[in-house]
Amino acid sequence: MGKREHELVQLRTPDAKLDLAWRWAIQHIDSASMTTNSASHRIGRALDALAIGDFATARGILDWLRDQSDESEFAAPYLWLVTRYFAATGDIGWARHVWRQVRDVLIRARTSAALLRELANTAESIGESAHHQELLAAASREQNQGDPNRHLQGQFGPAALLGRIASGRDPAWPPGSVAAFVSGLLGIEPDAARNRVGLRPSVPADWDRLEADNLRVGDGTLGLRYERVEAEHRFRVLPQTGGVPFRVVFEPAVTGDRVSTVIIDGQAAQLDVRRVNERWLCPVQVDLDRERVVTIFMASTGNQNTTK
Repeated sequence: MGKREHELVQLRTPDAKLDLAWRWAIQHIDSASMTTNSASHRIGRALDALAIGDFATARGILDWLRDQSDESEFAAPYLWLVTRYFAATGDIGWARHVWRQVRDVLIRARTSAALLRELANTAESIGESAHHQELLAAASREQNQGDPNRHLQGQFGPAALLGRIASGRDPAWPPGSVAAFVSGLLGIEPDAARNRVGLRPSVPADWDRLEADNLRVGDGTLGLRYERVEAEHRFRVLPQTGGVPFRVVFEPAVTGDRVSTVIIDGQAAQLDVRRVNERWLCPVQVDLDRERVVTIFMASTGNQNTTK
């Protein structure tokens, strides 16, 4: 195993081809980042780098976009990447340093409500309270709700990439595909400045296990373990590195007729479980000061005992 694999996100799944392709991907994201001047290619690779914890590669692409941001086609990608980089790293000093340029670029960028809200969240985190309010007001007026990277979810989500890898084609993951895969599989949403992280795993129905390590948020990392035995789904969320425990919004989405019982750290829990896109979502919030175990038991519709 190479040095990058020790430092970046590691995945172990029941699919040997996927595991091999994943190792290839994290070894080559940095070398594939600068092969074109396309803004979409560059921002896709930067999002991939952030998804696996390669902040240095993402920062290099961000600096390149900053130098190109006088051109209108690069303005919005630059702003998007500023918000995503800050969410992942929590680097307040850096964000304050670039904020004057962010304001300048914002004047000529094609914005959306989603982008303005992310910029507002960043402004609030770095103490730009007046600009935070301005951005929220602008977002409420904006009609375009689109995220320019949202289309990647369907094109490069777990199911699509599993099919691509199984087909025997080369393992060169397209720009943005690693980020979309991690988002679809693990649903990780970092908020490093507040030492918080969302984790919303949606494991393929035919998998009975999954291991993920080195999920990086700011200066810390966490891990995830999943095992399924018949109707029992067990998740373990692991603290790995970092001095201050993360606050984790943990929302696993599991398959089955319905949820019967949820056990958190050995205790039965009453949760607001709900059906979302053919899965059951089980929201939990925990401080990751130690390993946390969430076990979800599914039942057929013939059993009337539920968590609700």
